[in-house]
Amino acid sequence: MDCDRCGRCCYEFSHQIHFLSDETFILKPIEFQDNFVEEKVQLYHKYMDKFKKKTQNKMRFFIPTKKQIFPYLNSQSQKYLIDEMVHPNECMFLSWQERLASCEIHQYNPQMCKDYPTAKGGVCKGHPEKKYTKHFYYYQKQKIGFAIQALEQIYSERINSPIAFEILTILMDFGDFNLDQLMVFFEKDFFYSKSEIVKAMDDLKDLGLIFQEQNRIQGISLKEVEAQIDEVMKRRGWQYPH
Repeated sequence: MDCDRCGRCCYEFSHQIHFLSDETFILKPIEFQDNFVEEKVQLYHKYMDKFKKKTQNKMRFFIPTKKQIFPYLNSQSQKYLIDEMVHPNECMFLSWQERLASCEIHQYNPQMCKDYPTAKGGVCKGHPEKKYTKHFYYYQKQKIGFAIQALEQIYSERINSPIAFEILTILMDFGDFNLDQLMVFFEKDFFYSKSEIVKAMDDLKDLGLIFQEQNRIQGISLKEVEAQIDEVMKRRGWQYPH
């Protein structure tokens, strides 16, 4: 997919962007010709331990935002940073040329950036319409199918329609969706009637599996599914296998 350089992934995901310990940029300092970029790279390596965190048994070296790195710059560089900054929470290595976003360390950027948006089902921040496609549906099904199956088991006596779980497959763990676009997608691509879709959504809402506010709708997160599974197992006296 061609990138239109809107930069949204570089400031809306800014607190999630990180390197892993085996990536080139972390293993050795890399020289850049641009003096300001070089200064920021050196600063990152100097203070990167302040922004590292171990999660899921992996050490992650997070890239600070421009707001976070600002105090560590000299006064001249601080002024330059203010002049170029569009969003305070944008990645410290994001630059702009005539409102087009550009990564100053693109050749050595984190693997997670290289994998985006493929790792998000091909849906990038600048193209949310791609959420309303079968391609995204099958991506979600592969990613969270185990959670959907667990919920089907838990609520088998309270939800009879398979449509409900197909809707939840799209919505789960992926933020807000536009209700009108979602309705059109299921009518057009799955050939469901509007009444079938509304009934399935009502069932999901009654069980707290999806939430609606005006024309925005979203599903529960994977963490919330895990909590529900734990609660059911506790209530029924089940235990996880060792």
